[in-house]
Amino acid sequence: MRNGEAEPAIVDWVKGIDAARQAISEAMNAKNIAFLLGAGCSSLMRDQVEVGISTTAPLAKEFYGETLAAQAADSYFSEDANTGSDAPARWRLTAEELRCLDMLGIDLEEGYNRNLERLMEVLFAHRFVLQRSRNAAHGPSLELIKAIIEKVQNFLWSRVNEGAFVRGDDSVRKLYERFYK
Repeated sequence: MRNGEAEPAIVDWVKGIDAARQAISEAMNAKNIAFLLGAGCSSLMRDQVEVGISTTAPLAKEFYGETLAAQAADSYFSEDANTGSDAPARWRLTAEELRCLDMLGIDLEEGYNRNLERLMEVLFAHRFVLQRSRNAAHGPSLELIKAIIEKVQNFLWSRVNEGAFVRGDDSVRKLYERFYK
């Protein structure tokens, strides 16, 4: 003993791994067990290509990218440009929607450009407040907030349902199976 502390024991890593496996196996057989899988669990990069579902930063970059590029180039489009065969991405925010966000103090380039969840939290909060307002002048802002929320949800839904896994790539599923086993 040195300074009242015991010397570290020599660890048998093979037995330690077996003991950990046994403990996890017993825990998995418990009646009331749940797993909380967070962001990134369904993401899998192979040769620099996402074969699962992207994490929030790449999703946010994709969602905001076209809108912010058009805004920066000062080459914005008419309010109804989200239709037609050569239309921008269907989730691209309109100039009116951007003005609404600006009016509410939501700057897409600061604080929201890496996380769609943060944007949705703020949008849901604004929707909550505006839905309870008795001021008729808030109606147009409420409708714009609802439209933006719908665009973000549609974008996320499309990304969850479009990917290599839809075309038969089972890499992510196999990772989940290995985890559960």
